[in-house]
This record gives sequence, structure tokens and C-alpha cells, in this order.
Amino acid sequence: MTLYDQSAVVFQSRLKTLSGLLAKAEAHPKGEGLLAAKLADDMHPLATQIRFVANIPGEALSRLSVREFDSSDLELSSWAQAKDLVAETAALLDTIEPKDMPAPEAPIEFA
Repeated sequence: MTLYDQSAVVFQSRLKTLSGLLAKAEAHPKGEGLLAAKLADDMHPLATQIRFVANIPGEALSRLSVREFDSSDLELSSWAQAKDLVAETAALLDTIEPKDMPAPEAPIEFA
């Protein structure tokens, strides 16, 4: 299994799942209030959690590939914004190819 398979492919799968969950949440009768909702008092609201999940693949792949990535700090206030952010990250992942990743024997350097 390559580093590409262990990162980009897995991230794509998770973003696809998140897209499906966002569609279900938006369709929920109380969907409008869910972006601001928290499961527990010490958690970030759902909108922030979505932003974190959308940033993780780009942040990881900017360290593992030749791509640059700027994390989003957009405060999501609508389902459309949330879905767009996830779609943008998925589109970025679509541009990553196995050849963009380090060779299996190459050390990974962290800045």
C-alpha cells in the first residue's frame, strides 16, 4: 500500500461521507440550527468541526506532496458554504497523483 493510498484515497472517502452527512443534515427539519449546534459544551459548533475536517487533508498533503495549501478560516454560516468547502478540498485531492507523493523509501521531513 502506498502513501497515496493511505492518505489521499482515505481523505477522499471521508470527504464523500461528510458530503452525504451534510446533505442529510441540511434536509433535516431542524437543519438550519445544526451548524451552530454542539454535542457538548466543551466542543466547537458543527460548522467549525466541518471546517477542521475540510482542512485536514490539505494540511497533511502539503507536507507529503509538492502542493501548497492554505487552511480555510471561513466561518461557515450556511449549508452551501459547508458543502462548497468540502467540495473544494475534494477537488484539491483530485489533483494529487501518486507520483506527487514521496517514494516509499524517502524520509518525510516536517517543517
